[in-house]
Amino acid sequence: MKSDFIEHAIPRMRTIRQTASMLDLPEHYVRSLVRENEIVFVKAGNKVLINVDKLIEYLNIGGFSASDSNGG
Repeated sequence: MKSDFIEHAIPRMRTIRQTASMLDLPEHYVRSLVRENEIVFVKAGNKVLINVDKLIEYLNIGGFSASDSNGG
C-alpha cells in the first residue's frame, strides 16, 4: 500500500543567542531585527525563537517584511 505522506521540512528554530552564534552575528543586531519585525520568529513563553533558514534567506536577498508570518 502506497503512503500519501507528504514530507514537510521542519524549520530550524533557535534562540537569539544561538542564532547569533551560529551565523556569527552580533546579538544586538538579531534582537533589532526581531524588534523591528523584519524576520520570521515566534514567541514561546518569554523566549523568542527565530527561524534560522528564513533569517539566512533574509540576509541573502536583502530583506523582506515578516509581519504576515508573525501574525500581525
